[in-house]
Amino acid sequence: MRFVVRNTGERAGSDVPQVYLGPPENPPVPMAVRQLVGFRRVTLAPGEAQEVTVRIDGRALSYWSVEDHAWVKATGRRPLYVSASSRDLRLQMEIDVR
Repeated sequence: MRFVVRNTGERAGSDVPQVYLGPPENPPVPMAVRQLVGFRRVTLAPGEAQEVTVRIDGRALSYWSVEDHAWVKATGRRPLYVSASSRDLRLQMEIDVR
């Protein structure tokens, strides 16, 4: 996932944007409303913007199947959030997990 972080302040600063993944519309098992799947620390000068890339591990898209005794991808449209914390959502989009 790629997004831009911008320092709108007058001083240099650091931030740790976090990426959360939600469950598909009809989850195959109970799933968290938002699961932390990645983060990246960035330090920016005043007014500076930086494109940030956070890779989402394949296991983050999966759940443990007791029946299959294996990790199984939870397919379908899933919400993806970029935030400063789990309660401070800044960006939202959907991804199609196949």
